[in-house]
Amino acid sequence: CVSYEQAAAYCVFRGARLPTDVEWEWAASNAGETTYPWGSAAPDEHRVNGCGRECPPKVRELTGDPEISAAYPGDDGFVGTAPIGSFPGGDNRLGIHDLGGNVAEFVQPVSSPEATGDLTAGGSCFTQSARFMSSRGAARTAWTGATSAALGFRCAAGLN
Repeated sequence: CVSYEQAAAYCVFRGARLPTDVEWEWAASNAGETTYPWGSAAPDEHRVNGCGRECPPKVRELTGDPEISAAYPGDDGFVGTAPIGSFPGGDNRLGIHDLGGNVAEFVQPVSSPEATGDLTAGGSCFTQSARFMSSRGAARTAWTGATSAALGFRCAAGLN
């Protein structure tokens, strides 16, 4: 529930910055070698907090949208966000958690400078499509709405 400006300011306060979309994709694709942070297997309830079987009824209740469907058939155990690191099977090779789901994340647009709005990467706990849990370009979304519990950030810093 923060804006792009708040997320960026927090990272600066910590002596860091928001990751660029290129850095985020590098981490989420294991240096370009995999489709998902965990590898090439499709998303499921053991790897990612996305919209599993538990999600559509709650989203239909909140939005009234009858077209909501699950991204995978299993129940991941969380209707909304989950504690960080709840899906270790979805970590990338470096052990970075939750790059494919839980919350979409603000990133700095480098490869998409024409993006309007604030750029996010990755899927969230309400993501209904495996392509948005992917590390590839399809996972980037221009965010123009209000803050959301399904939207977050992480900070990046150089190694010293």
